[in-house]
Amino acid sequence: MFKPITTATLTSALCMASATVDAIAQTPSFECQPPVLIGSIADLNNPTNITIHEAHAYIIEDYRSLAIIDLTNPETPQLVGRLDRIYGGTPLAVTVHNDVAYLSTDDGILVVNIEDKADPWFFQKRSMTLNVYDSPIPTANGYMYVNVTAGLSLARPMSPAFDPFLPTGLPSTPALIDDNELITRDRSRYDISSPLQPILTYQGSGPNLDYDSRYDTPYIFSFDTNSFEITRNNIPRPELVTHAYESISMNDATIRSETIYAANGSLDLYAIDTVPYLIASFGPNDGMINANLVRQHGDHFVVLSNDELAIYDIPSNPIAGVNSESADEYLAKIGNTLISVGTNANSNSVACTVIDIDDPRRPRWIAQLPFSTPSPAPSGVAVHENTAFVTEYFTGINAYDMTDPHNPVPLGTHATNAPPRDIQTQSGFAYIIDESTGLYSFAIEPDSSLTPIGTLPIEDALRHLTLMGDLALISSDAVAYLVDISDPQNPTYLSTILGKSFRSPSIPTAHREGNLLFTAENSMGYRIFDISDPTHPIELAQIDADLTTPKGKFDAYVHDILIEDNNLYVSMSSGGFAIYDNTNPFAPVLRSHTPTQPLPISTDARYRQFIKDSNNLYIASASAGVRVLSLNGCALPCAIDYNQDGALNFFDVTAFIVAFNAADPIADLNPDGQFNFFDIAEFLIRYQGGCL
Repeated sequence: MFKPITTATLTSALCMASATVDAIAQTPSFECQPPVLIGSIADLNNPTNITIHEAHAYIIEDYRSLAIIDLTNPETPQLVGRLDRIYGGTPLAVTVHNDVAYLSTDDGILVVNIEDKADPWFFQKRSMTLNVYDSPIPTANGYMYVNVTAGLSLARPMSPAFDPFLPTGLPSTPALIDDNELITRDRSRYDISSPLQPILTYQGSGPNLDYDSRYDTPYIFSFDTNSFEITRNNIPRPELVTHAYESISMNDATIRSETIYAANGSLDLYAIDTVPYLIASFGPNDGMINANLVRQHGDHFVVLSNDELAIYDIPSNPIAGVNSESADEYLAKIGNTLISVGTNANSNSVACTVIDIDDPRRPRWIAQLPFSTPSPAPSGVAVHENTAFVTEYFTGINAYDMTDPHNPVPLGTHATNAPPRDIQTQSGFAYIIDESTGLYSFAIEPDSSLTPIGTLPIEDALRHLTLMGDLALISSDAVAYLVDISDPQNPTYLSTILGKSFRSPSIPTAHREGNLLFTAENSMGYRIFDISDPTHPIELAQIDADLTTPKGKFDAYVHDILIEDNNLYVSMSSGGFAIYDNTNPFAPVLRSHTPTQPLPISTDARYRQFIKDSNNLYIASASAGVRVLSLNGCALPCAIDYNQDGALNFFDVTAFIVAFNAADPIADLNPDGQFNFFDIAEFLIRYQGGCL
């Protein structure tokens, strides 16, 4: 490595260049923007807990008083009532039912009339043994579920009375209610459509949920000084699996779509994974009050400090996610529904999940595709109109009617000569590769059955299939085959491309842009071929996709690739996701990068296949499930914004000079392992080009 240019010369050149673009903000900025304050109210007295019910916040202050705040207009929250002193115990949590607030204490319930919220008044204490500490009491169908023997009837709301469960009590303490389902501490499930006759629908096997667990639909979570535990209730199967995260400390938290919003003085945002990935941290310099408590209210977040309640919009990226408890690898999309295939599924996990993305910020796991084998091993998914086709190792090609995505209907299976590996559809035809015999083409009939029409024998260990108009690329462990599919009845071999990666498959997928073919090459980045004559592809370039940003050095294992509007989108497995300006495909300019997780890489989160839909990216992310990245507003960090302040100005020039003089790899922009004029030229090009 060498630096032949003096600091003075470098500084002069960069400052002269920066004069023309100083203080040009990125549009949009790629680092998460600070929270947007919607409204606030002061003069609270040490809030210790909060329950939001409908349009009001019920706040316990200093373990002794109750404040009621109207949130109807989030721009102007109003203190409408306060009960200054509550006698009969130390209130810990609030449960609201109709016009009554029930305040949980160590030894009973304090009943408060809130019919006139401007004038709440204490009525009585109902003594009882409670195993509820920081959360509202599970309530449904006119009953509170406070213990194992009886429901607390709210027929007379000011004087609740116990009615015994029939015919026997519960073996474990009630924990939470979701619709008409009661979940007890031992993780058992009960149908409580008849509130006093709970019917066991699933016998839990423990371990017991903590008594301080809070239900933040669909998440159950609890935290102490040592760890933060999350249990998901959105998985369409009965058992509840808990994950503990010891790397996070907090006073309070809420969770939205696989993102933790942790109040710990600052408000810290984490994408959930084996080791949670810190997306952003917002403190007073970002307009955030001293965050002690946090809750969701519609699209907003309510944050409380020692004396203030503030309502925010809080951007994040990833903007959302869905965890499948499997290793998500492949995606397909029908309308506002995603189908995600997890390739390491077994009898205890889910193989194919159906996800509602009507609201990309709140994707919901709504169903799973059923298989006739108890331990399915799916390997690919494709869609045609309202039908989903999934290749599965033991059963062949499985077809599903997705007209109602909440209730997928199996349409049957189609056996293959060898275990199928992948499937793609195009123009009313389906193309399938199996494990060892070749490519098969089918006509998709009106009833979604498959009629064989063509075959291309290939004796190789085939892995993946990519369709590119009249061409198909078939990947094996070590090579890729180009095939002419202009006539679906007669697929024709054209040529073979040798892979360079030591990983299998060497060429997972590809993208065709006119006469250029971009092949994802796993550990070798990606290559560009001239395929004006597809029988003789000519390699034009190999691009090493490894990159160094202010966040560190990321090794790229390119798994999926897309070019659209001169932008190159690259999914890089553990290396994250990158976007390049591809105006010159032989000299792409990095515009943005988001990691899968912080360095050093220590989890199994991997960005695999992705789908770009408008300004959202849906990415199969292995152990992290499916993540949603946004290209709007709070998008991906800009690589040339060295100080990550959301603007390109002299401070970034200064940061580059410091890195250049220190031989920091983040300043080796061409990159060639040397520090010279070419890095300066590259910096100027990127700087003047700005960011997406």
